[in-house]
Amino acid sequence: MISSLSRAYERTEEMQKRGIFANLFLLQNRLQALFDHAPRNLGVTLKQFLLLVMVRQAACRQEETTYTHLGVLLGCSRQNVKTLACQLARKQLAVLRPHPCDGRAMCVALSPAAEQYFAKSAAFHSEVLDTLFACYTPEELLSLYRLMAKLHTGIQALSAQKKEAAPHA
Repeated sequence: MISSLSRAYERTEEMQKRGIFANLFLLQNRLQALFDHAPRNLGVTLKQFLLLVMVRQAACRQEETTYTHLGVLLGCSRQNVKTLACQLARKQLAVLRPHPCDGRAMCVALSPAAEQYFAKSAAFHSEVLDTLFACYTPEELLSLYRLMAKLHTGIQALSAQKKEAAPHA
């Protein structure tokens, strides 16, 4: 059914845009459902996993790991980050502590259990990626990667439009 819908949206550039837009949400929903219900993911949801990865990457680059900064990285609100971080803290995968220079801000750090989680789930995550991208040639994979980067540029343009349209106080 999805492939017949996809073919129907190939006819014009406008329809292709609509099809791509819809597919982004369909793919995200399907990936999230598959990931969230996989027993080998050890009870960590896709959104929780992405937060763990962002905390790990930000720490490696010596960036802040405040709720606000992680929200910018993940493209969601600081409140959503707080919710995910609290869930991870309850699972003992994250440690929450006040920012050293701003007591109002909270920072997220990985716990030793998070590093164990990454070690235990690495093979599963590699298998998921290998299966997901097995149908691509190396050239197609590079093209998709570059096109996704361009999509980020389009999203940044939408974000800039939203800021310009917002009423100024």
